[in-house]
Amino acid sequence: MREIITKDGIRRFKENRIVCWCLDNTTDMNQISQMCDRDFFTLDELKEFYQIIGYSIGGYEEIFEDETVEDEEANKVVEAGE
Repeated sequence: MREIITKDGIRRFKENRIVCWCLDNTTDMNQISQMCDRDFFTLDELKEFYQIIGYSIGGYEEIFEDETVEDEEANKVVEAGE
């Protein structure tokens, strides 16, 4: 798993700026998901992609229902009652 950060109050994977630039300038998420559906990419590659672009932890777990992300920092906040 990639490093997890807080950005604008949301826990998310740390993005890779090069990959984000490519996404912003060449294609869109729907096209990438469709390519996975056609077995052009594996599910593991798609999961890694969502992490690399800095997708939120909640959104990631919603899309990939079989995944639970271990987020120690978020767990500390919940335990402290913040």
